[in-house]
Amino acid sequence: MTDRVQGTSGGRSDQREAAEDPLEKLRTHAGQALLYCPERRPRPAAELGSIYKRFLKIEQHRLRFLHNGGAGGVEVCRRRSALCDLVLDNLFKESFARLHPGRDFEDCPAQLVALGGYGRGLLNPGSDVDLLFLLASPVRRLPAETKQMIEQIIPLLWDAGLKVSHTVWDVKEAVRRSLADDRTLTSFLEARLILGRAAVFEGLQEMFERQCLKGRQRENLDRRRQDLDQRRGKHRTVFLQEPNVKGGCGGLRDYHNLIWLARLQFGANDLEEFVRAGVLSAADLREVERAHDLLLRVRNGLHFASRPPTDVLTLRLQGVLATQFGYPQANILRRCEEFMRDYYRHTRQLYLHLGKVLERLKIAELEEDDRGLMSFLARRRQPREAFDGFESWQGRLYAQSKDLFREDPVRIMRAFQHAQQRQLVMSPDLSELIRESYPLINRTFRYNRKVCRVFEAILARPGEVYRTLKQMHRVGVLGRYLPEFGALTCLVQHEFFHRYTADYHTLLCTAKLDELAGSDRTEVVFFQELFRSIEDPFVLYLALLLHDTGRAENVRLHSDASTILASRVCRRLQIRGDRRRLLLFLVDHHLTFWRTATTKNVDDPETATEFAGVVRNKRNLDALYLFTLVDSRATNEEAWSDWKAQLMHQLYTSTLLYWEKGASFRLEAGQPDEMLREGVVRKLGESHREEVDAHLRLMPPRYFPFRKVGQVALHVQMAHEFIERCLEPAGDPLAAILHWSKREGGGYSELTVVTWNRPFLVARVAGALAAHEMNILSADIFSRDDDIAVDFFRVCTTDFMPVTAPSTQRSIGRMLEQSLEVERFDFRPLIQKACTRSVLNVRETGAFPQRVHVDNRADRRTTLVEVQAVDRLGLLYDLLEIVDRLDLELVSARIATENGAALDSLWLVRRLGGKIIEPAEQEKLQTQLERALTNPAGKA
Repeated sequence: MTDRVQGTSGGRSDQREAAEDPLEKLRTHAGQALLYCPERRPRPAAELGSIYKRFLKIEQHRLRFLHNGGAGGVEVCRRRSALCDLVLDNLFKESFARLHPGRDFEDCPAQLVALGGYGRGLLNPGSDVDLLFLLASPVRRLPAETKQMIEQIIPLLWDAGLKVSHTVWDVKEAVRRSLADDRTLTSFLEARLILGRAAVFEGLQEMFERQCLKGRQRENLDRRRQDLDQRRGKHRTVFLQEPNVKGGCGGLRDYHNLIWLARLQFGANDLEEFVRAGVLSAADLREVERAHDLLLRVRNGLHFASRPPTDVLTLRLQGVLATQFGYPQANILRRCEEFMRDYYRHTRQLYLHLGKVLERLKIAELEEDDRGLMSFLARRRQPREAFDGFESWQGRLYAQSKDLFREDPVRIMRAFQHAQQRQLVMSPDLSELIRESYPLINRTFRYNRKVCRVFEAILARPGEVYRTLKQMHRVGVLGRYLPEFGALTCLVQHEFFHRYTADYHTLLCTAKLDELAGSDRTEVVFFQELFRSIEDPFVLYLALLLHDTGRAENVRLHSDASTILASRVCRRLQIRGDRRRLLLFLVDHHLTFWRTATTKNVDDPETATEFAGVVRNKRNLDALYLFTLVDSRATNEEAWSDWKAQLMHQLYTSTLLYWEKGASFRLEAGQPDEMLREGVVRKLGESHREEVDAHLRLMPPRYFPFRKVGQVALHVQMAHEFIERCLEPAGDPLAAILHWSKREGGGYSELTVVTWNRPFLVARVAGALAAHEMNILSADIFSRDDDIAVDFFRVCTTDFMPVTAPSTQRSIGRMLEQSLEVERFDFRPLIQKACTRSVLNVRETGAFPQRVHVDNRADRRTTLVEVQAVDRLGLLYDLLEIVDRLDLELVSARIATENGAALDSLWLVRRLGGKIIEPAEQEKLQTQLERALTNPAGKA
């Protein structure tokens, strides 16, 4: 099927050459009144600016119509470049004539040269116009009239609507700058003369060639590799959820690098040189050109759709472009997924072909050295080793024969095993041979027992799996051997908490697991021990490969579909018994640990009890804990926090405790034990025994699970201080006692508030925190039987750091006290002010669905309300104010933030006790909460 994102030009050079000359058509549009005429008197600068501004605006609309009509990216960009040529040519000549009446334009000392993308003759609608005013003589000798002309023409271009960046250099200065700066050098590789004396420009090219290129091929090749490595480090992968079309991996910069390599290696800006040299095949080049045209078309769409122009293909703009390019799916998410799949497929090929070119050029250099003057000892350091029909050299794996795989197809899988065992990478020639052997990877190959054993051996080497699977995927073997995984290739996970495509996320999971095998970081020692205790790492790695395969089925619960597909793989690979049961359990429940820890109250013993019933035994628990860790970190590393890690570890230890204590676990968790009581008394002193007994008697049962002696002692002290303050003659019964404590290694602080329980109390605390740009991670709300509230909030700054500044803590306390002194306190203006200062990552509302779900089945005592919304300051304040207004009480809250989205869980009861049972009450609560998501308090 033809890609709808591909324009009508399809990136084919023969069509581009056959196209009508855009400059001639533009001259027709301009007409005689607009174009410069030597016989006509030069017009004033202000008049010229107005004329060309109107002309450019009309032509920009024509470009948009051309784009919307399905024109290819190359065609639209060539037309805009020609448009700029026409405007510059005429403005430059008319400006010269106005300042030098009667003189021939040939006398102008400055040549107008296009650089960068403009030099290539391909300019996107919102791209800058890079210009060089090239001088034959040194800049210091520039005539005043010429300097004045340049100073006048640049504002004219800006006024006309062109974003211009310019430099004024002589030939020697341009070459000197190129030698000193790689970006300048690459911009001159495609320099193009627009206007002026050709001899001066040719002199620049000759000096540039002689001083910057000749004899520097290896140095320049190394620079291209460094550029690729730097962008890999910054953008990581082609498969980012919101890729950068220009600078990202597989983006336009990769195509530019191919152009520059052709110029540096062969002296011509023509990619056909790679085909003639045997570096790329003709089919490879067609893929490169198609990818280039697609990228330009997508970038054109981005520039037309956004102001200011952007190069980032955001979730919202993906929907805009998918619709604009005519993808037929009825659902906007499905259109986006299909569009992005086409995008990733093409950019992946461009990325791989650039890597292939760099690799083959490097190998050619090494082979030249090997044939040249390398010493005997140097050659001995890199011997060629032969084995199993392969040979290794310089860290690469080669085939000894073209018939290697036809003789024994199992060697296709063994090639990757050899690469893993010897720490080799596939040579470009071997990769090509494997691609030519795709027909051998058929049903017989997939069921071959020898192949299964080799594949199992590859996955049974912890610490070395990701690198091998990545090579298998890059060459196209992994998806053909496991078609279930192959369906994930370039599949967009259009969910706000995923940063990557499904296939890349899956491989990244194996990378995170590999890290545990060799990491020396102290924070992962516990997980390393868990990993070493896993008897069968093959099952864990295979489960990671298969856990998201159901996403390609487009079903509501992808974990169910993934489990069915994993069962099919088990039959094919002959995985039986306990191994099969563990693998299917991990795939089926790969979200259970994460969801339980982050959306349920892990302090409630019921949570651990129910979770223990799901996981059944410690083997499953350990494996699922490891699985959840690597899956979470591979989803979005930035969203992983010490707080979430703590929630998961608390659930893990609670489950183990439940298995240890059995039926008594829930009973003991709901009441204070003597050890806790005596520990608090010892800490505070025997004189406080009665207060300790009273506090433990007055607190509800859900207060006691996992409460430490120090925490309970702090709460007794705060309650004592609060009562004393209330009993003072001048005491304020409406005041509150606040205590801040930093949780080492947790990335958050705990704020404890003790005061009289009253309506809107928790909302006021949330409002005071939001007004100070604080994130609330969780809230636990307790009310003693004497109506004293003991509430604690885990909070952090917007960059997920503890709240440690005393001035900030005091300011929050003062604001909370002020709010408690009045019946109602409006935090909206304060939150609005904080929102203007905040660096919190707020994403566009249209990028993902916002919803509220009311659930009475999740908990025995409370009604669970789950909220999915755009994360922002003041969100919890908005929600809790509605809760209070409806005469409901917050019992507990868990706040999870994923890539700019809030996933909040609120456990509520009615003010008079009990769940929210009536359907009318549930509907009213849901409606008002949903309204708050789209009409936040932080908005004016």
